[in-house]
Amino acid sequence: GPGPVYCEPDRIPGLLRQALSTSLRSGDDGASAPQGAKSKHAARAGKSVAVRRRPRDRLPAIFVASNGVGLGHVTRLLAIARRCTAIEPTFVTMSPVSALVESYGFASHYIASHRYVAAQLSDWDAWFQTELEAIIDLTNAVAVAYDGNAPTPGLVRAAGSRGAGLVWVRGGMIGSARMPAIENDRYYDAVLEPGELADAVDFGVTKHRREGVKLVDPVLLLDRDELLSREKGREALRLDGEKPAVLIQLGAGTNRDIVVLLDQLVGALRKHPDIQIVVADWSVGDGIEPLWDGVRMLRGHPFSRYYNAFDFSFAAAGYNTFHEIVSAGLPSVFIANRHPTMDDQEGRARFAEDKGLALRLGDENMDQLDEMISVLMNGEARSYLRRACLKRRMGNGAQAAAESIAALALEVAGGASSGRSIP
Repeated sequence: GPGPVYCEPDRIPGLLRQALSTSLRSGDDGASAPQGAKSKHAARAGKSVAVRRRPRDRLPAIFVASNGVGLGHVTRLLAIARRCTAIEPTFVTMSPVSALVESYGFASHYIASHRYVAAQLSDWDAWFQTELEAIIDLTNAVAVAYDGNAPTPGLVRAAGSRGAGLVWVRGGMIGSARMPAIENDRYYDAVLEPGELADAVDFGVTKHRREGVKLVDPVLLLDRDELLSREKGREALRLDGEKPAVLIQLGAGTNRDIVVLLDQLVGALRKHPDIQIVVADWSVGDGIEPLWDGVRMLRGHPFSRYYNAFDFSFAAAGYNTFHEIVSAGLPSVFIANRHPTMDDQEGRARFAEDKGLALRLGDENMDQLDEMISVLMNGEARSYLRRACLKRRMGNGAQAAAESIAALALEVAGGASSGRSIP
């Protein structure tokens, strides 16, 4: 259906009577649909990427994404899921992005994270385990793949109690952050780590615990041939084909103030009157209002489909955005999100700067913003950055990751026992 309906307690009787007599529409009788319902996001999500038809005779699996701040984990799992041929993924997300996942042709269940429901982690985890067990039972899943940095005992117990294989898709570049779950890798049948272009400057905890871990190339949602050409991208976005265009993509703004930063960037860019400014609006978070006259908003998923339409970008250095930019050869200025809960975006940005792949902008060099824009307005400078990126880009590890998860699913379906312990 359209999703749960929220209301005040005294409205429940009227809603129930209405539900029995007519089809229930979110918003009737004083009720409102929550973020998890199919709402305005449905108009934004995923229409730009064709859904690939998949055969129905595949083994069922659950893909669990731990998102809460942005779209990184769910995007990475979507990249893998799109390349699955032997298994049929059903998604479980911890942020309200079911409409986005469904736009790619996958079933999706939303289980709010403990932060969303303001619960103690231990209390929430017991509920999460029960919910996940019910979904495994519903789908008859033989494997569970989790993408996130903090898998919980409830995840392991849910998979173990149902005899499903368990895969941890584990990100690198953790930096100085703690990762207690890394000591519990014995609870997983397989650990996958998507590659990092900046692996040489990865000094986090995952770098030194890779025994038995399967490393794959960076996982990208789109292959190169799925990106629109410059002409088709500009036509789709209704951009002038002759004037320069810049894309600003700073993330959801959930854990840093991007409005002030956007205001600085827009003000500096407007010193070049011909430039077309487009701001990417992530679907997680409150959304960005169009506060600047003449500035366009790009909504939908994924933004990388339109990269060829832009001359350069200002971007956060999260896993997906960083590797998509380098793979596409989009000249960019990286502005790392340095919040302590994030992966080491600053490490990626400095690596790109040191290797001549991009420029880097931080609090300590904001006075160089005008100069950086002037550099990127120069065609020869953009060509240099583009060539440097294309020389460094790696393959897409999504296919290899999909094959690894499928191999475990086939092993479990065949009755093999992994001998995995359960906490």
